[in-house]
Amino acid sequence: MTILLICTGNSCRSPMAEQILRQKLQQQGLEDIQVGSAGAATEDGFPAHPFAVGVCLDHGLKLNRHRSRRLTRAMVQSADLILGMTDSHVSLLSQLYPEKAADIHLLKAYGRDRLPEDREIADPIGLNRTEYERCFSELETELERIVQVLRTKNQRN
Repeated sequence: MTILLICTGNSCRSPMAEQILRQKLQQQGLEDIQVGSAGAATEDGFPAHPFAVGVCLDHGLKLNRHRSRRLTRAMVQSADLILGMTDSHVSLLSQLYPEKAADIHLLKAYGRDRLPEDREIADPIGLNRTEYERCFSELETELERIVQVLRTKNQRN
């Protein structure tokens, strides 16, 4: 299985989510699941935001070598599960890749019967480090939940 995490610039939310998810999958012994991230509106090669790098480092995750990746058709086609941070990411991807619409989900919606009120992962870009820490914590909580959903699905197969 391949999971693709999408945000706008691939400099904070999706790279942090990628590192968190990799760690959680490894901890659960689900190392056969591949994880990647990309930005819907970026170019290749930009480093992760310094606050994102610092917050990840505080949690034992390395983001200092990350470089942004622009979302491509090949990435979408090779992904089994695509998780967007906001409704606009999900909407855009569903419009651009209607054949993959069933695999595209709002991160906070995946594996839930009902959406929480705060359904999107807010973009911390341009805000202070505290907002990056808040974003990291929110991603960590959601990805822990998603790993449990994946674990349950994996056990059924």
